[in-house]
Amino acid sequence: MKSWTQTLRKPVAALAAVFLLVGSALTGAAAETGEAPAPSASTLDWNQFLGNEELKGVSDAKTPRTAEEFKKAWISTQHKGNIMFNHISPTVIVGDYVYYYLTDPDTEYTASTNRTLVKADANTGEIVAKSAEFAGGGQLLPQIAAGGGKIYIFGLETDGSRIYAFDQGDMSLSFKTAVISGRQIESPILYYDGYVYAGVYGGSKEKPAQFACFDATKDSDGELAPTWTYSETVYHNRGGYLWSGPTIVGEAIVFTNTNGYITSLNRKTGEMIDTYLIPEDFQGGEQLTTTPYYYEKNQRLYVSTAGTYGGILGIKMNTDGSFNEEDVISFLDTRTGKAIKSSVVIYNDRLYVIGGGGHGGSGAPFRVMDANTLEIIYEYEELNAKGSIVLTTAYATKENKQTVYLYAMAYQNPKHVENNQNVFDEMNVYVFQDYEGLDHAICEKVDLIELGIVEPTQGQYISQTFSIDQFGNLSMYWDSNYVICIGNKKDTAITGDDVKQQIDRMPEVNEYKYYNNFELRRIRERYDNLSDDEKAKVTNLDKLTAMMEVSEKLPGFPIVLHGASSVMPEYVQMINQYGGNIPGAQGVPEDMLRKAASMAVCKINMDSDLRLAMTGVIRKQFAEHPDQFDPRQYLKPARIALRDMVRHKIVNVMGCNGKA
Repeated sequence: MKSWTQTLRKPVAALAAVFLLVGSALTGAAAETGEAPAPSASTLDWNQFLGNEELKGVSDAKTPRTAEEFKKAWISTQHKGNIMFNHISPTVIVGDYVYYYLTDPDTEYTASTNRTLVKADANTGEIVAKSAEFAGGGQLLPQIAAGGGKIYIFGLETDGSRIYAFDQGDMSLSFKTAVISGRQIESPILYYDGYVYAGVYGGSKEKPAQFACFDATKDSDGELAPTWTYSETVYHNRGGYLWSGPTIVGEAIVFTNTNGYITSLNRKTGEMIDTYLIPEDFQGGEQLTTTPYYYEKNQRLYVSTAGTYGGILGIKMNTDGSFNEEDVISFLDTRTGKAIKSSVVIYNDRLYVIGGGGHGGSGAPFRVMDANTLEIIYEYEELNAKGSIVLTTAYATKENKQTVYLYAMAYQNPKHVENNQNVFDEMNVYVFQDYEGLDHAICEKVDLIELGIVEPTQGQYISQTFSIDQFGNLSMYWDSNYVICIGNKKDTAITGDDVKQQIDRMPEVNEYKYYNNFELRRIRERYDNLSDDEKAKVTNLDKLTAMMEVSEKLPGFPIVLHGASSVMPEYVQMINQYGGNIPGAQGVPEDMLRKAASMAVCKINMDSDLRLAMTGVIRKQFAEHPDQFDPRQYLKPARIALRDMVRHKIVNVMGCNGKA
């Protein structure tokens, strides 16, 4: 059970009213923590796995919601289309363009076939530029990322993997890195604040799994040396970073490995901060093959597990990037075949996760869970998927209880074979609705074959996650070696009314709520892109401005009230009555503390109240029972008074009753 102090650790909202309570001292304290650097790319870009580092898996674009709104935007055809891995890659989206790699359509694919990075119009799929060929390799699903004006992609060579960086504009080669020890790359590349991070799968003890960091601001005519590397011991001639990418937590970079460890390093120096081995019940098999997800609001790191059983862990992170092993929430599905190899996505304290697993999927259901407890809100058993869920907030309003739409692609087996081609009877996109308080699944299956968006011969397993561009298009690589882009038949332009709605559904400035600074900046970017006539419709811009001004001054900083005891007069009087001398003692009225706790303050220090209660009762006992000399005798009523004081504060002042 959590202590009463732990109960008070609520996420902080940056509110103007807080300054009235804590004064200017917070400004300096917040400055010491530092604010995460703003991404170099637009906040509207989907520039790496789950889109971006700050707003993971979440978009505010007008995606299609029903079969009536789905349309075929385009399908890539720049390849032979033989059903093999490695032929084409997942996508990233920067501005109006989508990037992915492919092999020469006139060259029969082999493990050593060179690749080409392409830049295509996001709405039409028309290729507008190509890179020079670069080394191929035998990895299954090499990932791709964008940032700092470059596109980053792996290539596997005879001595290991290296990263190639291409200019987003003319597709020229900016640099290639030195070889990273290991066998192959199947893990997401992360770009953050000028650095590129990635891990490779271990092939042997001679080529161990390795995680590396490169300074992407330094072009190199030769090979760009790593800023730092971290080697992972290989167990049973395998291990390391398989499918799983890193995430940023303050100044730390955190990643998982197949041996069940979560590692936290200083993101700029590679210096070790901490490691965490998942509990024994979660171990077995490859254990950790998902990218961790850091939820800033409650300071927890979430990992999905694929050991003997499928599970989820939510580990509290300390401010220095270390793990609080005494504050871990967990969920474990002890049924067989329920491994989870997809990353979670969290929005408005609701956690979304689908199964993943091996060939054919794991059979784990789509789940909606309480992010703070990992209690299941509801499940949907039918969906068999491998990629992670993604969602859009474009249609969320106060009136519809913040309804979001979520997307996943089924990982479907071929139903029959025709002319040596795997043919599917159906290829379904699962579209879920979810909102505050919903306790059952609302899902529409959209059959892409039935709608004529996909030809039966184009069907194959889908193991990837949708990318969402600013126009509401959903794009995805699938194993049949196509990139498919699904558009919306309806107008997807963001209007002034849309921006007004986005601002309106945010909490009022004088309410206790958590604000995602990145989401605020995203709304602001939407506003700045409007025409003057549309801007005039945004009549609540002052609300957005106020939220941004205060949140920037308090960038996720947990506000603490120091010296906030009420100095309850009955205990001051008791002490003075029985020989003490505390004249004129005063504290903060409890009604003010109750208001502060309901607004933004996450911790209130009131040690003086506890000391006064204990001291007063002990003095009273000594005065009324001078024969007592056994501490157990005079401390017992003191402990009771202390207990009652804590109970009173938790229930009547902090408002934390039932939240432990």
